[in-house]
Amino acid sequence: HVVKSIENKELFVVYQPKVSIKDNVLVGAEALIRWEKEGKSYSPNEFIPICEANGFIRRIDFFMLNSVCQQLKKWLDKGLEPVKVSINFSKLHFEKDDVALRIMHIINKWEIPHSLIEIEFTETAYTDKEEKLKNTLDMLKKGGISTSIDDFGSGYSSLNLIKELKFDVIKIDQVFFRNNGETERTKSVIQCIIQLA
Repeated sequence: HVVKSIENKELFVVYQPKVSIKDNVLVGAEALIRWEKEGKSYSPNEFIPICEANGFIRRIDFFMLNSVCQQLKKWLDKGLEPVKVSINFSKLHFEKDDVALRIMHIINKWEIPHSLIEIEFTETAYTDKEEKLKNTLDMLKKGGISTSIDDFGSGYSSLNLIKELKFDVIKIDQVFFRNNGETERTKSVIQCIIQLA
């Protein structure tokens, strides 16, 4: 049962690298969740929607942040120089106003430089919570924590979101890159988004 997965230590983090296409240098990573129970692995697509529906995603997000900070602390203690790691946060956190403070509390508890953490939000999730998201972004920015917007271009509020909200990173939705951006029209749209960013 997914609700008991944290206590049973069945959830764990994997890191997807972010590599600069200019020079093939590792510039960051995204923390992704995995669930393994009794030898069987479950894709996030199989359990994240359920966790969003029952609210358990809140615990998962903070579990991920805590796990990432714990790992970063180990690397730092070994004298390594980690890259910035991004962690996804659900819109359900914005039913309250304390999410930014809770994020910074965990980062500070592990004594992690704020520059090593990026908090990622999904573009389609915040059309009804824009004011609370704005306040959270402002608090994170003041605390030296960068933010990103995921799936940009997949919803109807894209331009308004980046007009009103100060994200540091825009992640263009993968739908634009299917078949290598097959048409000239698609390539033109991608180029415009890059210039806009």
